[in-house]
Amino acid sequence: MGAFTACTNCLKTRAVEELRRCSKCKRVLYCSTECRAQHWPTHKSWCTKNDDSKLFEHTNKALHNPLFHLILQACFILQFDLLRSPRLDRPFEALIELGIQPVEFSNFSKIFTNQRLGDGEIEAMIQLNSFDPPDVLDVAPARQKMWHQFVNLVTDEERAWSSVGIVQILCGECRLSAYTPVMIGRQALELVRASRPWSFVCPTTGKVIERPFSIESCMEFLNNYIRRDKDNTMLLRTKMRASDVKLIRDVKAGSTSDAVEFLRAKMRREEIFKPLKEHVREENPKLRIASLGNVAVIY
Repeated sequence: MGAFTACTNCLKTRAVEELRRCSKCKRVLYCSTECRAQHWPTHKSWCTKNDDSKLFEHTNKALHNPLFHLILQACFILQFDLLRSPRLDRPFEALIELGIQPVEFSNFSKIFTNQRLGDGEIEAMIQLNSFDPPDVLDVAPARQKMWHQFVNLVTDEERAWSSVGIVQILCGECRLSAYTPVMIGRQALELVRASRPWSFVCPTTGKVIERPFSIESCMEFLNNYIRRDKDNTMLLRTKMRASDVKLIRDVKAGSTSDAVEFLRAKMRREEIFKPLKEHVREENPKLRIASLGNVAVIY
């Protein structure tokens, strides 16, 4: 099955290449000029051209990258026990937080400890900071409609083993949000069924790390793989923005915003951040994971 998503206005499912982005903010997709015009009264209050639109472009690349999408499916399977109980009878949701962080750990460390950075742009990458079920379990009617339209695309053969969920993607401190359906495929089911430990090399120490198969280790493996993708074959490289630098510094400063807490949890979890863990407080206040109302857009 190819990549599908929905028009932001009418919610009808379309192939990605059939939809057009808002020409100004690049954040929302429409199937026609009529839908764009109908949605404008809602969209205009937060349609702005800024550097966050670039993050949405990278988000789109991440969601359509085969390895990223495979790991995302594996997390869904583990979270909702889909290996034993496939679900096409009702929608279920999870939330992921994406962030932009420096490729070189030395640059991350300098930002975190407020050291002076060199001149020029800092090479960065998209990272998966978290995967969690939302606090609000009820799926909004608009997303239920999108989910039903996507389920109708599942073939009779696929219905015997597949599931369809919805992922909400949060991006940065601005809390821009997007939703998209996720179909669980055979490859992801076999990956979880095998549940072999992840093995990878820590970029800072050269130490071979082994982790039991879990949502946390899936995310760490993926993030490490993205970091080691020197040739940018995954197309997830970008440049650090001022807001990305501030978010990293806010972790040490003690901020408790959602985006900071997600990054703080990632730093406690992953081996590469071990040299900085003494500066990361242990308490983990409950994150405020919920629907974002009018800010939410279907991606």
